[in-house]
Amino acid sequence: MRSDEVPAVEDSPRPSRLRPDEVRQVLVGAGKNLSAGQRRSIAASGAAVVPALSEVLTDEALQMEDAPGLGYAPVHAAEILGEIASPDAVEPMLAVLADVEWLTLLHDALLRSVPPLGAAVVEPALRLYAAREDKETRESLVAVLSGLGVRDNRIFNLLIEALLKDPDRGGGTPR
Repeated sequence: MRSDEVPAVEDSPRPSRLRPDEVRQVLVGAGKNLSAGQRRSIAASGAAVVPALSEVLTDEALQMEDAPGLGYAPVHAAEILGEIASPDAVEPMLAVLADVEWLTLLHDALLRSVPPLGAAVVEPALRLYAAREDKETRESLVAVLSGLGVRDNRIFNLLIEALLKDPDRGGGTPR
């Protein structure tokens, strides 16, 4: 296969697995429309593709609307990382969430994709919350923490604090 070719991925019920080096090509080549078969093939590869997905997610050049893939490759990567739910994805996902602009598809994808990682998110998110003072990052982290389904007094206290500051917002994750 030439380096500029996108690996063929079938839309079959039983997905073939992709090699980590093929993940970037598929995500960038898909642009806005990653097929269900492509998504399944990447997710079926599980933990083996987490580093490749994390690399796409954190590539700032790929986040631009005029980038190859039209800025969708990191969005797809975030969604698939949420499906795989590997603890190894927590740090890169939170790092991008803290730095990406609000009102972007990537920000919204991360708000939906980080909570399925569950308890593995708690400590890194709380550390990041303590380290960052900007309102947007803190609100994003509170939204993520509220959706984890983890009972922790520290999360509860942050949620109460968020409600007291802005009762209309409620610190919840958009659905």
